[in-house]
Amino acid sequence: MIRKNSTCFLPDNLSSGKVIIGGLGHKLLAWVLAAMCLAGFSSCESKHQKLQQQIEQRKAALEHKQDSTLTAAQEEIQRLDSLLQQVKSEYEQKRRAAEAAHEAGTGTEEQFGEVNRLRQLRDSLQVRFDTECAKIRYVKRRINEG
Repeated sequence: MIRKNSTCFLPDNLSSGKVIIGGLGHKLLAWVLAAMCLAGFSSCESKHQKLQQQIEQRKAALEHKQDSTLTAAQEEIQRLDSLLQQVKSEYEQKRRAAEAAHEAGTGTEEQFGEVNRLRQLRDSLQVRFDTECAKIRYVKRRINEG
């Protein structure tokens, strides 16, 4: 019967250490066992090196992904900021005009609808802007945690 002993597969009679191979004695047995264990050790060492290389590759890929995500989010914030400022300005202008028309009694449904549409757009852009800011804070925190 053969069973696994550490990293080597040995017959039962060898793993117990009770066998003398053909009269050659314990020295040969010790050499054989030592060679088998060293072969298992070098195999474990090479697996460990491969694992370390894979870990380093994954760390490098994560850094690259974080950098590209951060760059994309910063570009999106710049675009959203300019668009948000433009929509806010237009909304305030149309809101003042709609309020003045309402007080004068000349406001139209289309005018008030336009103000509502601009307010919705402004709020939507603000949410997207805040989300991108949160994404940048999260990525920077993860980079600093390292």
